[in-house]
Amino acid sequence: MSLKGLLILLVIIILAVAIAAGATFLYFVWQETMPKLTPTTKSDEQTVAGEPLFPTGETQKPEPPAGQPGTTTEEELVVKKPTLVPLVKLATKPVAGFFMLGSGTSTQVVFADRASGHLYVIRPSEGINPVRVSNTTIPKIYELYGGQSGQEIKIIARYLKGGLPQNFSTGLPQDQPAGAEPAVLEGKFLSSQIYSLVVAPAQDKIFYLDRTGNETQGIIADFDGGKKTIVFDSPFNEWLTSWPDASTIALQSKTTSDIPGSLYFLDIKNKTPTKIISNVPGLTTLVSPDRKKVAYSAQWQKELVFGVYDIKERLFGRLPFRTLADKCTWSKSGSLYCAAPADLPLAAYPEDWYSGEVSSNDRFWKVGSENYRAQLLFDPQLAGFNEAIDATSLSVDADESFLLFLNKKDLNLWLLNLKEGF
Repeated sequence: MSLKGLLILLVIIILAVAIAAGATFLYFVWQETMPKLTPTTKSDEQTVAGEPLFPTGETQKPEPPAGQPGTTTEEELVVKKPTLVPLVKLATKPVAGFFMLGSGTSTQVVFADRASGHLYVIRPSEGINPVRVSNTTIPKIYELYGGQSGQEIKIIARYLKGGLPQNFSTGLPQDQPAGAEPAVLEGKFLSSQIYSLVVAPAQDKIFYLDRTGNETQGIIADFDGGKKTIVFDSPFNEWLTSWPDASTIALQSKTTSDIPGSLYFLDIKNKTPTKIISNVPGLTTLVSPDRKKVAYSAQWQKELVFGVYDIKERLFGRLPFRTLADKCTWSKSGSLYCAAPADLPLAAYPEDWYSGEVSSNDRFWKVGSENYRAQLLFDPQLAGFNEAIDATSLSVDADESFLLFLNKKDLNLWLLNLKEGF
């Protein structure tokens, strides 16, 4: 080989060694600067409970302290794509409302078609096909309430006639024979001044607010309006109501993102209200069946905050998702089920959601009754559902086998099977 060839070969070798050395150096620098990925342990889990109640004088948005109950692991936040379909649509037309009766295999779901007012029944243990049980047309029903007395299903249908609210009380046999003709509804009309109506936990009584002049009265009565008892009086009429347990009615003042609201417990026997949560902007609430906890959201420092408030301990636990209390329900065992947006739209809550200015695409969560651990139950998008769901009016059956809700986008009725798919 000529001297020129040897020089060229030597240059090539030197360049190759230099490139290899440089690559080795860059690799070790990159390794040092990259974040280390370590397995999640119990000490690394996210704490979501134990912070003070934030809207009562706190000057900074509190962060939950470490070491408190209410943790959620990364594994719990991952939902595998189901092999069976757990989510099904029960009604393909707008529904005015629904309610559940019974438990276990005797559970019945009753709902009303919004356009016609016809009533349908589904018995989930026997299938998911609705059976029409009434033949009376009541156009433009916008609310439906129900309960039971003996062997009769009690119903109140609310609708508009000539622009005025109508409250029609009626009933159906509890167990109609298979193949029976749909019933003709008979009943009576209650006061047209009724608003904010709720059903007792035992489903045998109703509580409603009645405007009389400048005064609002809270009245407990039978479904047909009989046996009235006045338990509440107020000059203020902007109330939202619920009936968490037999002895207590919850009264929340209506609110917006910049107008604070408060929550009161009304002792039915003593007719005495007690303030539970005070002056919270954007307040929405949902009281647990044992009255020990309140799921609530609020507009705090221009951010939607959601969590569970322990009334006795006066501690607020933030959860790893944000939603409105209107998109949740408590089970009888004390678990909290919620629909929460995968991506929360920027808006003024709750009014923009109430008015339809914003809508969400929800996932479904369960929060444990004791430790506030949050488990992601079902993600429709991950499961391949093309239909966006903005869930409202959630209700879980007594055995926590399935979750019912309306899609606010079209008022269709859906069922999420919590035990197995279909």
